[in-house]
Amino acid sequence: METPDYIKEFIAKEHWTFAKTYADRAPHEYVVRGKQKSTDEEYMAAVNYIVENGITMYFWNHPNRYIFVDGYQYWVMKDSEDDPTMVLNRCNLEEYKLSIEWMGNQDDSAEKERSYMTEEELREFVANESWIFARTYANRAPHEYVVRHKTNASDEDFMRIANHIQDNGVTMYFWNRPNRYIFLDGHQYWAMKGEDGEFLIINRCNLEQYKLSIEWMGKND
Repeated sequence: METPDYIKEFIAKEHWTFAKTYADRAPHEYVVRGKQKSTDEEYMAAVNYIVENGITMYFWNHPNRYIFVDGYQYWVMKDSEDDPTMVLNRCNLEEYKLSIEWMGNQDDSAEKERSYMTEEELREFVANESWIFARTYANRAPHEYVVRHKTNASDEDFMRIANHIQDNGVTMYFWNRPNRYIFLDGHQYWAMKGEDGEFLIINRCNLEQYKLSIEWMGKND
């Protein structure tokens, strides 16, 4: 999802405090409600955006909603909408390992110049394709895919999608293998290359069937 300008402006305006208590086990920065530089309306707009548009991930087996902006992951900690101790947090993604694992609840239905596509363009591609269920992985990693030169889209559009995923996705691990992923309307998308090094397949999986996790890699300085 494209990050709104008001979120980026809020991030740039704030003074982020390093959480010294968690320096050796979960390094991150934070801004506390009531002590922010922005207005309370701007602060709550950022909070609500994260809660409404973030994806669910687990840290120390605790679920929360996260968004990704310019190399950082943002999340909210609160007890209620009126919680005076509400906190906005962020961490540098280079210090963490993001992972995805199938939860086994499949149902029977089956700095270079960056490539960029709008959500509308992505949705149009997704809607126009005939996604093939990967039967070989039905019992261990259920997902769907489309193959280059066998899609309803032009080859140019296929490559635009693949390059968009590669250039704008976040790095996550599946079976301890890293790849780049984007999130759209309850699905996670990633691209795979063929033997010639060119993108060959675009995959997607239903996020309700998987558990996403994050763990610190211990590289904080």
